[in-house]
Amino acid sequence: MRPILHIFTVPSAISLWYYDWSEDIPRESTSTTSRLIVIMREFYAFQIQGRVGESTIVKQSKRLGQQFYIDARAAIKQYRLTWFQNQQSRSQAELYNGIQDEIITGDVNAQSVGRRYILPSSFTRGPCYMMQHYQDAITICRAMRPSDFFATFTCNPSEPEIINKLLLGQHSKDRPDLITRVFKIKLQQLLDDFKEKQIHGRVIAGKFVK
Repeated sequence: MRPILHIFTVPSAISLWYYDWSEDIPRESTSTTSRLIVIMREFYAFQIQGRVGESTIVKQSKRLGQQFYIDARAAIKQYRLTWFQNQQSRSQAELYNGIQDEIITGDVNAQSVGRRYILPSSFTRGPCYMMQHYQDAITICRAMRPSDFFATFTCNPSEPEIINKLLLGQHSKDRPDLITRVFKIKLQQLLDDFKEKQIHGRVIAGKFVK
């Protein structure tokens, strides 16, 4: 009996799935940013995006694909935390010295004093990030007047724009990337309705918190 040989061809772009992100991936010269390397967030965003003629294996993996999204998000957040930890001199961390704060408050027990790392406002959902948005909102209310609208925007996973783009056998929960993109588009449309179309009158001040 003659042996049967199966040959599988994999496009060069798909081979990226077999490698992890590294700090030496060069950026295309046509990029609009001054960075010379591809950061981790951009690397995983490239992997998630669908392109014509390439495999959709992650999008078809359902719960395994969801695990990939979670792991990628956790890796990106840990990398950012590590970067901020190594850049504390730029954050003026000496102003938040743990020992100095303890002495000022009257706590002289050194056993409870540890090293504190400061997360700047550029770290999403961090204490400084939340405080900055709070202060911006209060400043707007003080300078203008209390707000007329406080809008909370959510996304319905049963939207036709989402259902019509699902692959065979998929549910909305299997495509968080698709839900996120539709949410972003509809949110931007809502902001345009308020600010450009002025459906409730002219907007004199506003604060968008993502």
